Amino acid sequence: MRPIPKLLLLLSLLTGLQAPAFCSSKIIPLHTISSPDHLNRTFSQLQNSAIHTKFHRLFILDRSNHHIRLLSQHTLAPALVIGDKRLRFPQDLTITPDGFLLVADGKQGNILKWNLNPHFPAYTKTVHFDQTINAIASLSKDEYLILDKYRNKLTLIKNDRPIWKISGFGSGVSEFKQPTDIAVFNKTIYIADPGNHRVSAFNERLKPLFTINADPKHPFIKPSTITTDEKGFLYIADEARHTVYIFDGQHQFVRSINHLPNARQKNLYRPTGLSAQEGKLWINTPNGIYVFQLTHWHNE
Repeated sequence: MRPIPKLLLLLSLLTGLQAPAFCSSKIIPLHTISSPDHLNRTFSQLQNSAIHTKFHRLFILDRSNHHIRLLSQHTLAPALVIGDKRLRFPQDLTITPDGFLLVADGKQGNILKWNLNPHFPAYTKTVHFDQTINAIASLSKDEYLILDKYRNKLTLIKNDRPIWKISGFGSGVSEFKQPTDIAVFNKTIYIADPGNHRVSAFNERLKPLFTINADPKHPFIKPSTITTDEKGFLYIADEARHTVYIFDGQHQFVRSINHLPNARQKNLYRPTGLSAQEGKLWINTPNGIYVFQLTHWHNE
């Protein structure tokens, strides 16, 4: 295991992000993990990493280094490295309700599992599927979803066996154009479909429910990354618009984030990873991971 270089932690008291007049929410930037050149050995492909928060830790998937970094969720101090010798082409990760880490080793078609015990994650097994896996999300203790963007296919897995699937290239309600990400809340499944400039919602048996679009004046261009929090807020990162859109539990637009006042990088640039928990939002970009406090969350 290589030593972890010290991360540059910048504490910012930034208050310049104001919500629209109809919304009382505020977003307060808290701190940043920067990724200048001297940190490349730590996050050499930060712009393409997936992130997840659980057990007071931030899970960062580093595709170039073929492993997952664990940081303290509160201090952002480095903790552990997972998968150094097992992962070859990691694409995404999720955590099940009973505390198992599932990592999609995309080009290999493998799902690798670790038991996240309190001391050190223990590898348990690898499950192989005859397809590419670009995204993964946990639905329940025994069920998870995998996405193959090249075949435009969404598959529901139960006890490590496929039981339902939908596929097809197009703009129909059950069709996709190279979908990229999955998020789940209360059995509702959200699929980021940048080729169709939308996010589609399905029930737990993959029946279409509805689609989500941004402000008509600023429609989605490339909604590539999505996540939900424990209150049902939906966060959608549009990589082409360099913007994160926030929707409430009734799928009503709350506000957007695209500006970083008083920061070296003034505007959000290519957000490609999201995680939200307990009123905090982590946004992953090529320039670093930005952490925000969401006051609307506490007002719910």
